[in-house]
Amino acid sequence: MNKLMCMACGEEKINKYGLNSNKLPVLYCKSCSLTFIQQEPISNNQLRNRYQEGDFWDDANYDLQKMHDSNFTDEQGKHFALNWSSMFEYSKKYILKNQKILEIGVGTGVHMIMFDKHGYDITGIEPDKRNTLLINKKLIDGNCINGFVEDQNFQNKFDIIWLYHVVEHISNPKNLIEYCDKFLKNKGLIIIAVPDCDNPDSLKDSIDNPDHLWHFSKNSLKKLFSKMNYKIEELDSMSSIKDLNKQRIHSRLEKNKFSFINKKIWPYWPLKITKNNDGYEIRIILKKT
Repeated sequence: MNKLMCMACGEEKINKYGLNSNKLPVLYCKSCSLTFIQQEPISNNQLRNRYQEGDFWDDANYDLQKMHDSNFTDEQGKHFALNWSSMFEYSKKYILKNQKILEIGVGTGVHMIMFDKHGYDITGIEPDKRNTLLINKKLIDGNCINGFVEDQNFQNKFDIIWLYHVVEHISNPKNLIEYCDKFLKNKGLIIIAVPDCDNPDSLKDSIDNPDHLWHFSKNSLKKLFSKMNYKIEELDSMSSIKDLNKQRIHSRLEKNKFSFINKKIWPYWPLKITKNNDGYEIRIILKKT
């Protein structure tokens, strides 16, 4: 019987961790700290159908129509808009206006819509048919394609591929990066965010989410990409700013139109870079070598 090897580091130091909310086995690599769902019970067709037919968003209890109607200013939409601005501030020094961007797994559409609004050349791929229609109605010049990345055949390559909380949902992250590599220019960038499972609380939340198949640590991401044709440009844990005094100060400065001060103090609001195991997400920027 073949021993189970870790997808990230290739080691065989795999232990049982427990069960997820779907009663599927969760395993843990002692070598690189990758935690993951045992893959045999999950078929790629099951995953494709779930994301394509809208089951994922129906279960998420997000009112996407309301978000779009409010331009992401309603209570739910604000959360997604803040995630966009934080992620954009973190990575904007790598992004030029004349570059072509591909977002895979567009989701609510907020990242793609904001890129488009700010004049970036953006293309998206989103499996959910309803989301795709909503997103395309909001775009000025961009185009959101309904489908999956593995079914695409782009004639022109991209400078940047954007993957915001997507990789943990994919049955085979290595295959996803291979598709990215196919569509990415030489020295192009892949910009990724995933839940920070170095944080025990984030790990528990991720395992409790039945749509998360992989629960990454910073070490497991390093191991995964060290075996691929990419150099790590940035790798950080981001924690939530929970201090009530800081939240009040931030709110007052925004209300009084001093957002430029907030940008200097808290450039990645509502998150900050942390060295502790209290992260909400891990951000990584990869450069194709």
